[in-house]
Formats: sequence, C-alpha cells, structure tokens
Amino acid sequence: MAQRSKFGRKVAIVVATAAVLASPVATVAVAAENGKVAEQAEAAKAKADYATQDEFLKASDEGLQVLSKIHQARAELYDGQKDAAAKLLDEASTQLGTAKGDLKQMLVADTKSGSEDPVYLPVDVQIGYGETFVPDDSSRQALSEAGAQLQSDQPDKALETLRVANLDMQVIAAMMPLDQASAHLSDAQKAIGSGDTASAQASLAALEDSVVVQGWNIDAIPKQGDKAVQQSSAADTVGGMQGALPGAASGQQPTAVN
Repeated sequence: MAQRSKFGRKVAIVVATAAVLASPVATVAVAAENGKVAEQAEAAKAKADYATQDEFLKASDEGLQVLSKIHQARAELYDGQKDAAAKLLDEASTQLGTAKGDLKQMLVADTKSGSEDPVYLPVDVQIGYGETFVPDDSSRQALSEAGAQLQSDQPDKALETLRVANLDMQVIAAMMPLDQASAHLSDAQKAIGSGDTASAQASLAALEDSVVVQGWNIDAIPKQGDKAVQQSSAADTVGGMQGALPGAASGQQPTAVN
C-alpha cells in the first residue's frame, strides 16, 4: 500500500475537529499543530488586513472528491496499477474541468501573503476552539444551540450564536490552490501517458503537498469568490461547517501547515 500522504494527514486533522466538539463540555485536548492555528487566529482577531465576510466558508464537495481520486491514483501507482491510476486521473481532470467555473466563486485569498487574489479552494471546513476557550456552564448553552444549528444546516446562524456569546472560536479549513492543483494534475497525466510513472508520482505528491490547513477567528473569515476585494462588516467589528461543532486543525496567520 502507498504511504500515507501529507494530504491525508491534513484532511484527517480537519475531520477530527468534529469529534472534539461532539460534546460541548468535552475537555479540549489539541495537538501541537492545532495550537499553531489558534495562535494565528488570535493574531487575525486583532486586525483583519484582508477582505472578510460574515458568512460561513462554503466547502467544495467536487474539490474533495478530486483530491480523493488523486490519493487513490497515488496508491494505484505505488502498487504498479498504471491503467487504474490513469483512469482515476482522467475522472479527476474531467470533474475539475466541468466544475472549475463554479469553483472560482468559492476561492479565498492567501491571507498569509497579503494578496487579494483568490487562489485557495476550501474542501473541508469546521468550527474549532480558540486557544483560550474553556468549556463551562456559561458557554454550554451557546455551544449546544450552535451545534443544533449546524446539524440543521444553518452554519451562518451558528456563527451568529457564537459571536453573540463572545466565544473564542475559529473556522478551520483544508484548502487546495485550484490552478496549481490543476497544473500538477495535468503534469501527472502527461507523465503517465509517456510511461514515466515516477514523474507522475512526483506531480501527484506535489499536488497533495499543496493542500494547506488554515484557521481564522470567527470575526475574520476570509471573503470567498470574485468579490474577495470587498470588505464586510466582520473585519470592522473584529473586536464555516459540515458536521458537528468544533475541533481544530493546523496552519498559520492563518498559515499553511506543510
């Protein structure tokens, strides 16, 4: 079997987030990587120098499916199954090409770099605890209410509930740079077509390694889509989720964890 990739580890970090908050009063035991996210989210809390939005981050199912196919293709190549890997990459390429126009409306800027160009596609988004958060009786009601809102597919209401309660929470996302990922995928397809499976593996590894995990305070969620240069009220008042309430992941300012 293929070795576990950094992509698999990164997405696992985000997925594990949901389990941590399965119980609003659970003890927060966060890995060292998660602490980095919390620290950077706290820094972003003071002043968001990038375009923000009040809404929860939308994650792309298509993007996650493409990454899953990439991961499977690497495993097939590792096992010497070139044809199976090529088929998976063709499917991933078709899926990405078909959805690419719509996916651009979901991109966010690299808030670490200060650029306003939307480049990252969120593929998994959760709500996690901030570094200073400690579950207690006063926070239990807000967490329970927000959790119920998330379960009923009302993430924006959940964010508002957490903001009104003034809880130290953050939005954590696993994201891939869309154009860069497309280029790596194309390179891998060409390499397999010419019989160069080693180069194909290298391109797919580079694609998976390009996935980053970043975290932001709930009052400093980056803007998605073409209007990413427009500032929302969230940044002025500074002081996203598919699943249960929170946990944590890793990244930086919100910064990438590689």
